Amino acid sequence: MPNKRSVFNHCFFKDNRIKIILYPIVCLFSITYFWLSRQYLDALGFTLIHLHGLHPLTILIVSIFLAYQNDIGKWTFVFAFFCGICLMGTDYLTFRLSNMLTFSVINRPELMLIPIGAAVSFFGELLGFIAKQVIKRT
Repeated sequence: MPNKRSVFNHCFFKDNRIKIILYPIVCLFSITYFWLSRQYLDALGFTLIHLHGLHPLTILIVSIFLAYQNDIGKWTFVFAFFCGICLMGTDYLTFRLSNMLTFSVINRPELMLIPIGAAVSFFGELLGFIAKQVIKRT
């Protein structure tokens, strides 16, 4: 039987599984918390704490550790794009869905959140790469 390599058997995924699934877990937590705790009644507070605090901080920290422990390559760019999609999905499954249910309208996803999430991830990856280079030189 030929040895077929899956994308998920790549060493980047094997070595970084916990770091990679950490941000989607935070996204699922935010979505669940939004709906179960009736945060749709206090959207401003949820926005400030989750989408402008918890999510960028999580993306930044996870990206720093990924870049510190790995070389910069195509998987780091894929991860940054993945973070942007998760950020957009969290926004869509909380605020936009709440708005659609309340006002009986259909809203499109805020596609601008993809490059914003990716930019935060790229910045974290850059910080991790710089920290790795500084520590390597000392």
